[in-house]
Amino acid sequence: MNFKLLPLRILQDEYVRTKFKSINKTRFPQLLNQLFETEAIKNKNNIIKSFMRTGIFPLNPNSIDHSRILQNNESVVDSSSVTTHVIKIA
Repeated sequence: MNFKLLPLRILQDEYVRTKFKSINKTRFPQLLNQLFETEAIKNKNNIIKSFMRTGIFPLNPNSIDHSRILQNNESVVDSSSVTTHVIKIA
């Protein structure tokens, strides 16, 4: 089975079972648990390879596709000029 399609397969099965009803907040964690119980998630190598492919671990800035990152059009604020307000609640 193609592990990338596994979440889609779980959703398709749920929609067929419920005759295409929306997935509510109580059902979603159960479906997520189904995914976590699959071999795709239990297999440590799949998880490690996924992080390596993204460049997150081990950190490899060259493997990150910056074109897929949302760009912020606002200028960057210098953190030394930002004032922090602390509110104490008694």
